[in-house]
Amino acid sequence: MKIAKGSINLYFCFEVASEIALEKIERNQQVMGKSFVFSLLEYRRLTPKYVKYKIPPLVINLGPLKIQEHDCKIIAKIYDFGVITIKIILPIAENLQEVALQSQLVVENKELQKTAEQIVKKIILAIRYALIKPYKELEWEDYSVFIVNQFEKEITGRELLTEEAKPIAAILRTEQNLSEQEITDALKNPVSYTPHDLVLADWNAAFIYDPQLTSDVLDVLEYAVIELLELRTYDDVLDTVLDKAYEDLSQHKKKALFGLTPFAKTLNRLYRIKVDISSFMDKVENALKLVGDIYLARVYTTAANRFYLQNWKNSVKEKLNTVQNIYTMLQEEASNRRMLVLEIIIVLLFVLDIIVLF
Repeated sequence: MKIAKGSINLYFCFEVASEIALEKIERNQQVMGKSFVFSLLEYRRLTPKYVKYKIPPLVINLGPLKIQEHDCKIIAKIYDFGVITIKIILPIAENLQEVALQSQLVVENKELQKTAEQIVKKIILAIRYALIKPYKELEWEDYSVFIVNQFEKEITGRELLTEEAKPIAAILRTEQNLSEQEITDALKNPVSYTPHDLVLADWNAAFIYDPQLTSDVLDVLEYAVIELLELRTYDDVLDTVLDKAYEDLSQHKKKALFGLTPFAKTLNRLYRIKVDISSFMDKVENALKLVGDIYLARVYTTAANRFYLQNWKNSVKEKLNTVQNIYTMLQEEASNRRMLVLEIIIVLLFVLDIIVLF
């Protein structure tokens, strides 16, 4: 079936700092000048109707760019919790069979990833004064959304699932010749608001049929990808912290038993990371609220299930609990050692008094 109107939206979400002071960017008009690699055509706060941000991100239209002989549109989004998203909008092929082949070329495309990374580095350089605790290495997550706004003939979402199941599944899985089981799995949990729209989300990509040209669904999918990025990053950080804590414990056992502040550095590190990650998780989870829209909530839930967000959250919470347990154990150990040292000092003073008396 021929596509009359549509696009491919490629999202590259980068974690660049623990926080970004958006108000500083808004105050400093110099940022919106030549520091960027592209001329800035548009600059605004994002405030959609049904997607309410606690602190709306800054949206920057970076204009056109030619990538792989395609004229693309580049949009950047800067979030206060330290994430910058680069969205590359590509033209879509003429029919779903060709889009299925196209998906294999654009999903996890190294050149496109490199382009997005170059753009985000330029933005980081331009807003470096607004970055709080910038990261030395960029953690990132990508996601592809294939959007059809209009076919050459009118069709319902249900008819689309029936007539074009194979190419849509191929788009979502970025693979051809899928088994019936894989097709069924790729197309499960479709979400529709009217008979003439459809949202399907999978691990690497999503397919949207939406004649209304709404943007809220895209914002919700992007937010779910950002949550995945943040949780994956926190999980890795906690792995490193726990490994370091176990290493510190093994080294302390070989050192002197008597000290008034044993494990001080380890305790400080564990306390800081526990507070920081708990705070960041709360900030990310509360960054977006879906206001009175069950449909968008269903879209988010579908994407969250595909990304296994709950599993990631459980993993992070379990590791935070382990951090808390180690912290409590070390505090008790430090307290016991201080009590031991004080008792020894008291005994020595008592012995010294007896020696002085006699």
